[in-house]
Amino acid sequence: MAELEPFSAGYALVRDATVQTWSEQEAHMDADLYDDLAFYLGEPVIGMVGGLHYNFRPSEQVLSDQCAIPRRNRGRRVGGSTLLVRR
Repeated sequence: MAELEPFSAGYALVRDATVQTWSEQEAHMDADLYDDLAFYLGEPVIGMVGGLHYNFRPSEQVLSDQCAIPRRNRGRRVGGSTLLVRR
């Protein structure tokens, strides 16, 4: 189950999610994490990392409790970055 913490009026912080970059063109999220967030927040699951918004897709390619965002959109490392999701 995803650990959500209120962040602002429009966003919640996903406390247990790890953000990674990858070479794919779309943002993906661990399928179980995606399902938890979709259950609580509805679909689509839209998140924000480093000020950029992503429309996440569920994926079996991403490790448990992780999301992967396109490397081309990030000029710096995202290790330790937080994942915010739209409420």
